[in-house]
Amino acid sequence: MSAYNWLRVEATIISNSIYETHARNGTLWCPDWSYSYEVIGIRYESNKMEPTITTSLHCFSNKYEAEDNINNLQVGSKVIAYYNPNNPSQSAIIVTKVGVLEFLLLFSGFLLLFTGILICKEAIKHKNNTTKSNA
Repeated sequence: MSAYNWLRVEATIISNSIYETHARNGTLWCPDWSYSYEVIGIRYESNKMEPTITTSLHCFSNKYEAEDNINNLQVGSKVIAYYNPNNPSQSAIIVTKVGVLEFLLLFSGFLLLFTGILICKEAIKHKNNTTKSNA
């Protein structure tokens, strides 16, 4: 099953740390979060960041950048995890495609809000012009 068909569940960060790894271009500093979540009354724990991409993409060449990044999700923070409904022990807390979908939904919401404001403004303007014409 594609990871993009996984189900959402609220998860809690239970630990965070930074680990050092070595690449061709030198040392990388990688944030690592562990989280727990519950599916049908069963508690699961994981540190999987993305179901299809290695976590090295989230690594930094500067240790301070990694520390700043890890501070974004403190122990006890609530996050959205995605789990495989066929195997709930498989999960991830970052799924790139979902971020794109959420962005499009947010953009659409702002577009509808802006359109609604313009329509109201025109209706008020039309009402004021009609009132002046009748006077």
